[in-house]
Parts: sequence; C-alpha cells; structure tokens
Amino acid sequence: MLSIFPALLTYKLIAPLILRLTLGSIFVNFGWTKLGRQKAGKIVFFEKINLKPGIFYVWLIAIVEIIAGLLLIAGLFTQIAALVSGIILLIAIFLKRKQPLSFESSLCLLIVCLVIALSLMFTGPGFLAFDLPL
Repeated sequence: MLSIFPALLTYKLIAPLILRLTLGSIFVNFGWTKLGRQKAGKIVFFEKINLKPGIFYVWLIAIVEIIAGLLLIAGLFTQIAALVSGIILLIAIFLKRKQPLSFESSLCLLIVCLVIALSLMFTGPGFLAFDLPL
C-alpha cells in the first residue's frame, strides 16, 4: 500500500528519538520520586514483600531507574538501557497486578512503557544519540 505522506518516511529515525526521550524522562521521574515523596511508602512496600532492608532496595532501584533514564535520554547504550527498563517494567506490572494499591502508576502506563522499551530494543536509538549502528 502506498504511504499517504511518503516524504515523512525520510525522517523515520525521529520516532525512536521521541520514544527514547519519553521513556527516559519517565524513568528519571520514577527514580526521582522514589527518592522523594514516595520514599517512606516504598520502604514499607519492599519490607512487606520481604526485601529487607527496604531503604537499600529503594535506593538501588531508584538509582538504576535514574541511570537507565539518563542513558536513554543521552542515547548511550540504548538497547541495554531499554532491556533494563523492560525488566523493571515487567516486575512492576507483575507487582501492580498482585498489589494494585502499592503503585501510583496505572497498569496502562506501565504496559505502554514496556512496549516503548521493547520497541527501542529492536529499533535502536534513532537520531541524536551516542550509539552507533553496527
């Protein structure tokens, strides 16, 4: 089938850029809020699921989320950052289904973020990235 706007196909590497910047911003926000206003609640949550001490896991996951988000924003090690993000999102989706009140994010947001992470794993970083295609 013919494309309605074939001239736009020239800019097809902008789509991964938009997805990468969006997912990276979301992950930086996830990590930052874990270290801020959600810290006490997350400590209780981790200890409730037998991950003690809870403060350690809050810091660990928050730092991993922030680093993954910054790597996505920069376009550096994009596929690895997308893989790590995808694993975190799979675990979050599983936990959200088990304990719906323990997460502020909706299940739909987590699923959309997982789809974005999977897309970036397969398409790469797009424009304005430090990753070089092999």
